[in-house]
Amino acid sequence: MKFFHAITLVTLLLISSLGHLAISEIENSPSLTSGRSVDVSVDSVEIISASAVIGGVHTLANVAHEVRVTIVNLGTTTATGTLELNVAVNSGVPSVVDSVSFTLLGSSSEVHLFEWTQTSGTADISVTATAGSDSDPSNDDLAYPHTLTIQDTSSHVEVSNTLPNDGDVIGRDIWHGDWVFSNTGNVPFSVEGELVLTPSGGGSAVPLTSSITHAPPGSLFQTAGNSVVNLSFDGSPLSGTYTMSGLFKMSFSDGSTSDIPISSRNIVLSDSHHTVTPPANISVNPGSGTGLLFIVQNLGSSPDTYTVEYSNVSNWVDDSSLPSTISNLASNTGAPINVPVNVPITADRSEIETVTVYVNSTTSPATVTARASVLAGDLYQSDLRSNGSLLYIDPGSYVIVDYTLVNTGTSPAHFYLTAGLQEDPDGWDVDIDTTTTDLMSPGNSRAITITITAPTLTSPLDPEAKISAGNRLHLRVTSTPVEGDSALTASNISDIEVRPSVSVSMIPDVEELRFTTDELEAGNMFKMFDLEVSLLSNFPSGTMGSAVVNITSQATQFTSVDGATYGAQESSRWNSSVGPNSTTLDLGQSRTLVTSVLGPTETLPAAGTLNFTLTASTSLSGMVGITSPDTSSSFRVIIETVIDGELEDSPITAGVPGVENDASMVLTNNGNALSDYTLSTSGLPGWVVNLTPNAVTALAPEVGTWPTGIDSVFQNVVVTATPPTDARADIVHEIEILLFDGEGSFVDNGTARFVLDEVIGALIEPDSLEIEVPSEGTQTASFIVRNMGNSLQSFDISTGNFVGGTDFTIGAPSTVTVEPGANATLSVDVTALSTARADSTYSFELILEHNGTEQDRSTVFVGIEKIHDIRLSHDALFEAIPGETLEISVTIENRGNLREVGTFNLTTPEGWVQSSDSIDISPGETISGLTVRVTVPALESEEVPMAGQAYTIPILIFNTTDNFTIGQSNVTVSIKPVFQLVMSSSPSRIATIPGQSRDVSYLMKNAGNDAVILDVSCSVDASSSGRWSEPVCPATLELNVGQERWINLSMTPIDDRHWDKESGTLSFEFVPRGEVGGNASWSTPLVIERVQTDDPIILRGSDGPQYTLNIDWMHVPELSQTGTLSPSSYSLRYVSAERTVNESLYPDSSWSFAIAGGPDPLVPNDLHSLGSASPYALDSFDILVTMPDSSSIAPGDGWDLTFNLENLDEAGTRPGTTFVVKIRLDSYSDPRISDISFSDGSLVEGSSTELVVNISNTGTAILPMLSVVTVSCSGSVNILDNSPKVIPPLGIQESTEVSWTVSADALPWYVTEGEFDCTFNLVLSDSVYGNVLENDEEIRTLTVDTWSPGFLVSLISGILVLVLSLFLFRRGLDDDERALHGSTYLAMLGLAVLARSSIIPEIGLICIALATLWMFVVSWLGAGEIQAIHDDRRKALIGERAALGNHAEEIETTRREVGWILLGAPIFFVLMMTIDPSLKVNTEVTSIGSSLGYILVLGTICLILLRYLDRLYGLLHNDLAALDIRTARIRGILQSRTQNRVNPFATPPPVPEAFNPDVESQEITGGEEE
Repeated sequence: MKFFHAITLVTLLLISSLGHLAISEIENSPSLTSGRSVDVSVDSVEIISASAVIGGVHTLANVAHEVRVTIVNLGTTTATGTLELNVAVNSGVPSVVDSVSFTLLGSSSEVHLFEWTQTSGTADISVTATAGSDSDPSNDDLAYPHTLTIQDTSSHVEVSNTLPNDGDVIGRDIWHGDWVFSNTGNVPFSVEGELVLTPSGGGSAVPLTSSITHAPPGSLFQTAGNSVVNLSFDGSPLSGTYTMSGLFKMSFSDGSTSDIPISSRNIVLSDSHHTVTPPANISVNPGSGTGLLFIVQNLGSSPDTYTVEYSNVSNWVDDSSLPSTISNLASNTGAPINVPVNVPITADRSEIETVTVYVNSTTSPATVTARASVLAGDLYQSDLRSNGSLLYIDPGSYVIVDYTLVNTGTSPAHFYLTAGLQEDPDGWDVDIDTTTTDLMSPGNSRAITITITAPTLTSPLDPEAKISAGNRLHLRVTSTPVEGDSALTASNISDIEVRPSVSVSMIPDVEELRFTTDELEAGNMFKMFDLEVSLLSNFPSGTMGSAVVNITSQATQFTSVDGATYGAQESSRWNSSVGPNSTTLDLGQSRTLVTSVLGPTETLPAAGTLNFTLTASTSLSGMVGITSPDTSSSFRVIIETVIDGELEDSPITAGVPGVENDASMVLTNNGNALSDYTLSTSGLPGWVVNLTPNAVTALAPEVGTWPTGIDSVFQNVVVTATPPTDARADIVHEIEILLFDGEGSFVDNGTARFVLDEVIGALIEPDSLEIEVPSEGTQTASFIVRNMGNSLQSFDISTGNFVGGTDFTIGAPSTVTVEPGANATLSVDVTALSTARADSTYSFELILEHNGTEQDRSTVFVGIEKIHDIRLSHDALFEAIPGETLEISVTIENRGNLREVGTFNLTTPEGWVQSSDSIDISPGETISGLTVRVTVPALESEEVPMAGQAYTIPILIFNTTDNFTIGQSNVTVSIKPVFQLVMSSSPSRIATIPGQSRDVSYLMKNAGNDAVILDVSCSVDASSSGRWSEPVCPATLELNVGQERWINLSMTPIDDRHWDKESGTLSFEFVPRGEVGGNASWSTPLVIERVQTDDPIILRGSDGPQYTLNIDWMHVPELSQTGTLSPSSYSLRYVSAERTVNESLYPDSSWSFAIAGGPDPLVPNDLHSLGSASPYALDSFDILVTMPDSSSIAPGDGWDLTFNLENLDEAGTRPGTTFVVKIRLDSYSDPRISDISFSDGSLVEGSSTELVVNISNTGTAILPMLSVVTVSCSGSVNILDNSPKVIPPLGIQESTEVSWTVSADALPWYVTEGEFDCTFNLVLSDSVYGNVLENDEEIRTLTVDTWSPGFLVSLISGILVLVLSLFLFRRGLDDDERALHGSTYLAMLGLAVLARSSIIPEIGLICIALATLWMFVVSWLGAGEIQAIHDDRRKALIGERAALGNHAEEIETTRREVGWILLGAPIFFVLMMTIDPSLKVNTEVTSIGSSLGYILVLGTICLILLRYLDRLYGLLHNDLAALDIRTARIRGILQSRTQNRVNPFATPPPVPEAFNPDVESQEITGGEEE
């Protein structure tokens, strides 16, 4: 029974909620409701940025334009949508420049600001609101009514000023004045007064002090207010007449100015100075009076006496009582003059009286005038006139009284009207048709209607109601002007008398009858109720009389349940009567009658409310002069909603497969109210089915149009079905359409029926096919024949359209039969003949036909398997020497089945060169005389082959079409020895002075391809034999391949009569032993010189700073003088000097040269006499060399000094001996990057520091100037100034530092150390001797450290926090949930702090792993509270007292709270790992994504773990509860049996609730119902 009650309750709740939803949806239908659920309206569009109307043009300043938009939701439901600002630039197409989303409650408004930027042109703006389900789109758009022009424009208007007028007298005191203006443009500006007072008698001008007033622009929404420039000057030292002149200067933000001049005026500064302050002009109603208060002030420096005069226009002022003198008015004081003014009642509206007061000083000619005006105001009054003084009324009826209201005042006015009974009786109602009139002009009238309703008769009569016969009441009507200060109220009183009357009282015992849905569906349309009828009168008590009472009952008005307009004839479908319908009653008598109601039975009544009226009429007996008006009463009938519908089957519709076919179905509403329907269908397999519409809203019921159009209310539903192309033609295809109401409940179903046309069609697939047939073999091709029609058919198969010949045969079936929509496999055998070639193109077509009509065809491309077979024949053995080209004659034969086009390709050792004839050969063809050329590397090449080596070289034929080898054979090439000797180093000449030996060296290299033993011979030519010493060289040289050997020898001129420039030749001959053929020879010129400096002079830094070079020379006669020897005079000429380095790069490295006893320093063309020299006598001279300081030596420095030794006796006949002294410094420079560091010791994420690079010079010379070092880094660092840094010219073993400012981005949250690579390069301004290029570049991997308060601080703090978290964790194990969760957050904090210590690079990942493990442990242990709830639920299950009521809700709440607590821990951990004092966060996708992923994954796992434990505990405690119940039951059974043995009639023990089938129970597992 309890179960049944619960089901009933749930069903009623569902029905009530569904009914509410249905009614709500119908009410919200735009076609059936007068209310609006959502109606967003754009209420206003206002320009609030700098703007103004200038010359009639709405002009905006060239700033960001701001628009304020107000939107209103006129509906009652919250609206969500988008608000867009549209701008059409220069009358173009509008575009959206700004938008905002909004959520707007019903019957509320919002203000939104928009902004757009436009610098010139025009703009037309509008605002569009888009909201879902907007019931009135017409008010969604609002355009600003004017075109806007964007242009900076300045404009102003002068409002007022308090500057003195021409001729004004001003006291000698501090004067203050104002110049008031308004900014009417759209740009801001400031104004400053530049006014001066110039004495009329001459003298210095006095400037006025002025404020600088800033005037911001206004907007089109709100104009700019007034701005004031304050002016002042000190008049105390001034006296006499002054001219005030000048201007006001406007200054704009762009620096421009504009002047506003004032007219010059003369003012007098005097000690006698007074003013009169007039009152403000005032309006006074006619018949009233007022006073005008004038204030006279003495602004002079001494007392003064004044005479006062008055004048007025209309004589509203009696000036006889006004003062004519003000005596002895002290300085800086004032005196009042009060002028009374009385406005006569006859004054016309707006008539004016102006009062002028003249105040004349008796001590100076100054006269001050002041005036004020009194305006005759409006007279507001009216008159009320009625249509009669006495009116009669019956109890329960009403009477209408007409009044005429006339405006008898002088001004248009509104009038407030009241009406009421002076006696204030109970139950009477006085209604006036208007309480406030419209605006009435003077003399106009309005009709006023007042309805007085009397209460109905009661038994007994209520004396307070005053409806007894003859009672007289008084109706008072008043009219009061709304305008005006004084209310002149008009009134009128009419008498109301109650006539004697008899009436019938009818009281139904019900106010409404309800026909429920169940009753309507069952057809129960009849109900009755009692009606109490009484005959009442307002006669005195005890009056006798009777009347016949006739009563009728009739349906009068129907209102549909959903507010729609259907059911206009519903009232005519109902019947109601009263039994009996006529009865006789005495005065005061009552009787109970029966009222019946019968509804329509042929169809349902429309849902809604039907009002019935009971009307009683009386026929009096023996009573004359008494009224008996009809009386009425009412009741209503409530017809509940019945939801029903009918979906008719469609007629059978002819259709075509593969295209859309439409079938029409009719949906009618068989219920009794507006209904929503949805339609759906599962269609048919392979069919595409669409329903139009698939949802119908607010479909009117058929009964709503009773009786004429009952079949006209329906909805056509079009079923659009696209059958598959293989849908059969021999059956009727029925598609079931399901109809559901608005709540998703099934209502009806119908069938859309289709019969399809027969379709013949077939396809053969694929459209084309490529097959390869083995040479002289068979290949099977498979095809699919698809019946695209909708019936079983047989199709013919044929072949044709052969291309390329018939070098193959075809085997295929002639027909194939296929079910509709099915496939059949077709196999075709293709056999290649022996004549088939692989390089020919073959194809044929497979044709599919039906009764001679082609359906489809497929092209088969036949390829023959390629057989590549090329045979080669040629000589197999060859000999060659390095550099030789071999020509190999080759014959080839094509034994394959296709033409071969290609080339020879030899696999040769590296360095060998090949070339060959091209190949083009057809099948079966033989070609002879093809040449393959192979060139052996020459001796000069690196790949020279060694003598005796044999190379096997494959000769390949390469098919260039298919790119692979099609033939191959080998040749063997043997290398013969070749002798070649190279002189790697030798003197260009052997020059010397007679008698001096010259040591020379020759470096020989074996450049052949075999080791050799050489026989060596050396000799001088015949002319030199006996004049030079005989050369001594080794007899043999043994050289391996590539080996080098030196030959050293000394040559000395030994004759006593050598001549200058005597020449000879030293010759070498090298003859190899063995089979190596050939020989080699070499020769060097021999020359006799007067001075010889061919060999360079090597100096070291330690030889400085000054070094002396001794140069030997000799007077060697020329050939013609060798017979008669005589001395000659010589001089030494310094020609030039050339330095070996760019001296501009070494400005501090300087040299100087001098001749001992001669020029110092040497300058080109210096001449130094060497004196007379005897023939063949050895002389010398010294060159003094001043070297650079050892700290400024340039690397590789040196000089070539050119001299000319001149024989003065040969002057003009011989040029002299030119020689070059080659001085070289043994010095070098080697800069290198020696160290890279950070100025702060490390680079911390989110901070910046200096990246310091140390460069040192490890050579023996300085660096050149203008050398630089560059840096480039990759990774998450930024170099703020990445320009190269200049290196100073470093000295020997010196170093320097350069630095760049580098900043590091924040590291990803999961790492504590990052890396980045930097490349440092030394770029020297010139090539530097001795520089090792390898150490000019340094690539270094640098680290970025995570932020840390310090290693020890982080380490100790992290450990302490972790220890504290372990302490709380231990307390949490004792069921202290707060301690357990607190330990989690402390552990997260401790691990994050510990990670900052960077004790090891992996500490960050280790802390993340520990945090994850901690979360899993706490999630497992944190479910203890859930376990306790399950234990409490177990107690409830076994009948014990439980602490909790709703265990499922408690479990869900606890699980949710614990889940949120646990979810916050990883978020807290990630934040602690991420945030540092720089507040910079790594925003890379990997960092952000990994942090979010870590939080989501870890949080999800913890929540899943909680849910798992919840379910686990639930199952466990369910089992324990079941076990406890079974134990208790067994114990009870045992006790029962024991009792039965004692008392067999004892009551059995109760069944436990968990096993009682009559008691509803449920098992809860994990907080969820199972």
